[in-house]
Amino acid sequence: MEMYISILILIVFWVSVFCILVTYGFYPFLMSKIGAKRRGNRTIDISDGELPELHVVMAMYNEASVIRATLNSIVDSHYPTGKLTVWIGSDNSTDGSDEIVQSIANDHDFVNLRVFGGRSGKIKIINQLIDQIPHDDDSVLLLCDANVVWSKDLARNLARHFKDDEIGVVASCVIDSDISQNGIAAEEDTYVNIENAVKFAEGEIWGKMMGAFGACYALRRSAFEAVPEHFNVDDFYLTMACYEKGFDGIVDLEAICYEAVSEDISEEFRRKKRISKGNFQNLGRFFAFLLPWNCGLSTFFVFWAHKGFRWFGPLLLVFILLSSLYLSLFGHWIYLIAFAGMICSLGLIGVDKMAERFGLPRHRIIKFVRYFYAMNFALLMGSIEFCKGISNSVWEPTKRVPVGEIPAVPPQVRK
Repeated sequence: MEMYISILILIVFWVSVFCILVTYGFYPFLMSKIGAKRRGNRTIDISDGELPELHVVMAMYNEASVIRATLNSIVDSHYPTGKLTVWIGSDNSTDGSDEIVQSIANDHDFVNLRVFGGRSGKIKIINQLIDQIPHDDDSVLLLCDANVVWSKDLARNLARHFKDDEIGVVASCVIDSDISQNGIAAEEDTYVNIENAVKFAEGEIWGKMMGAFGACYALRRSAFEAVPEHFNVDDFYLTMACYEKGFDGIVDLEAICYEAVSEDISEEFRRKKRISKGNFQNLGRFFAFLLPWNCGLSTFFVFWAHKGFRWFGPLLLVFILLSSLYLSLFGHWIYLIAFAGMICSLGLIGVDKMAERFGLPRHRIIKFVRYFYAMNFALLMGSIEFCKGISNSVWEPTKRVPVGEIPAVPPQVRK
């Protein structure tokens, strides 16, 4: 009996190690290398007359510190006059955001504001705004967060791809506008750049990038499906619903927008915890579709290598810790090293916290280790809350960092 238990734990250890290495190491590296050789294969040249009607849809709650810069960048964008409309839903903002939007709407009749009473939640607002937009299958929705500043060609670069009838969703390339790299900004910036590169490669190779960044992406109007109001994450839901309808999804690295990434680890922890709850809601909704005989082997592989293993990452890390401890008791030096490595890496969290507290120099690798474990713990807490049940999706936006000065020439995106 003891032998069978040891074999089972041995399997648990190596399967867990394999999944962690794939989702955080091998897969991102492989996609980045492949994607670098395929840049721009799906680029489409299109005239102004061929560009679709574009409806920008945005929910906001107390965004006075960032909304003016966002709307000014939209107003100044290079998109044909008469083909761009902005729809903003205010979730009962109390900080003057409504007045800022209305002042801009007074000067630009294509900007529309609707104020919702009480707290509705982002998803309910987005659903209601889109429901009011004329249902033209040839039109395109551009869903955007209130703190995202557009490059002048963002809208055009996103919209041009919908000339291809197979395209249902196009994600933008989100770039950190804050060069200060305070707090966890450097770690978040690295994560976003890796995600940009991986998703670009997925779109180029398979036409199924695994979830648009919710900050800014375009969706074919006919591919839209109202997101259940109790869900916490809408971008992945809408991407999967789009694939379920038979469309493809890609990233355009020339469709650049700017967002100052989070600097506060506690704020990012709260955001990742909310995302984790939404991940499992989405997994429940799309589980049947994500079976290989429904979505295809490539989409099945992409989902688990990029997303699925990562969503279960906290449990995999616990399995590695406990199984390596058990196996090391039998004198297997490989597992003793694995267990010691896990303990030492966890100890680095305390080292970094102490250095931060006393203003001492902090090593970048140690900061990344702390960031990695903190975000995985957030995912774990989110999964636990999901199991307890989710009552509503009314959100409190992450503490905004205003976008800094935008470079005249967009920086080269790392791939």
